[in-house]
Amino acid sequence: MNSDGKLYLRNGTGKVFGPVTFSTLQQWACDGRVEPTAEVSEDLENWLAAPNIPGLGMEWVVENNPGQFYGPTHRTVIDDFIKSGSLVPGARFYRDMRSGLAEKAELEAAARDELKAAKAEAESLRTKATEADALREALAKAAEETQRSASEVARHKAAQAKAERDLDDARGRLLEAASDCDSLRNEVATLRPIKQQLDELREKHANLVAELEEKDRRYGEEVRKAVTSQRGLEEAQAEIATLKSAKAAIEKAREDEASKAAGTLRHLDATQGEVAALRVAQEKLVHERDEMRVRITQEQQARAASQEALEKVQRHLKELTSEADALRAALAGAENEKAAVAARAAEARNETESVKAELTKAEKERDTLKAELEDLRKVPEKREDVLVPEVIIADEPPPKPASNFSHTGNGASGASPLGGIFGGNISSLADLERQAQAELARMRASGGKGFFGFGKKK
Repeated sequence: MNSDGKLYLRNGTGKVFGPVTFSTLQQWACDGRVEPTAEVSEDLENWLAAPNIPGLGMEWVVENNPGQFYGPTHRTVIDDFIKSGSLVPGARFYRDMRSGLAEKAELEAAARDELKAAKAEAESLRTKATEADALREALAKAAEETQRSASEVARHKAAQAKAERDLDDARGRLLEAASDCDSLRNEVATLRPIKQQLDELREKHANLVAELEEKDRRYGEEVRKAVTSQRGLEEAQAEIATLKSAKAAIEKAREDEASKAAGTLRHLDATQGEVAALRVAQEKLVHERDEMRVRITQEQQARAASQEALEKVQRHLKELTSEADALRAALAGAENEKAAVAARAAEARNETESVKAELTKAEKERDTLKAELEDLRKVPEKREDVLVPEVIIADEPPPKPASNFSHTGNGASGASPLGGIFGGNISSLADLERQAQAELARMRASGGKGFFGFGKKK
């Protein structure tokens, strides 16, 4: 139904009103000017039952007394009946939900779409959670790597401290060795004059020995010369004794000098051995110092590399921490959004269940009303009594139909129980039969559409 076009309204007597806009038609339905049996058309050829048109709000049926119905009509009409006192205290109200089935179907479809979107959002959240778990594992690995790097740096620092202590010890030993070398040099310088004196003593000893041998030779010759004379013998003996005393003194002096020279030589040899050992130790210390400098250089390079690696790991850890914080914030937002989507999905499911329940109830009411319609169709047809509807296009709005409700409670007096349905005053059973025949003829002409809209459309 085009809401912007011109529409025509035909009431139960066949009178046509219009053309009007859809908003005007809605106002007429709200005012009670659209009867339950009225029809609407755009071209005066194809007619639709007014209660079947979405947007008019003609969804309510009232049962004032048992068997006395009026509707479907607008809710404001029911309110007017209640305010005017036209209804008995035990009146029952029914709502025809089929006019809103399209909106409910759209609502159900929207709920399904929202549920699908919620499922997609949940899948996206699960994917984000998986990515967050992977990032947490990467962050844990980075933390372990940082811990290992810190341990390696600590080990390098400990090794460097040990190397520095060893270097200090080596420097101390080197200083001690240098001091010992200086002492040995001083001692060697002191022993050099002694050696010279020893050499001089050796030379004097050799000269004394040569002189003694020369004297022995001379003495032998003189002894041989003095053999001939006693005096010469005595002199020779005295001289021999003197020479023997001198020789003993010389031998003793020579032995003393030799002993002193041997001790000096032994001390000099020991000193030379110590000097050689100190030289070897000095060379070893120099070699250890060079090796220590190489190790210190290597340790410094390793420490610089470890420091650079540690700074790199720290920068990477800061980046990972920032990413983790961003992901935690995103995950928290996603969790909140997930909760909101779950709440909306729950509301949609509840609304869907409510719509299904209302739909089931409407289907039950439809079956009941179909049975009532079949009972109405069983009325004998008398075509000669069918009323020809009046087709008059009027500019004024249609009048409000009378309610014709009775307060008797059993429908025995006052208006007929079906008077509200057929929209006219029925004073006898013949009038009722004629109105029923006219209504059935009109329903057959319009494609079998009943006043509750159960008929099939063209």
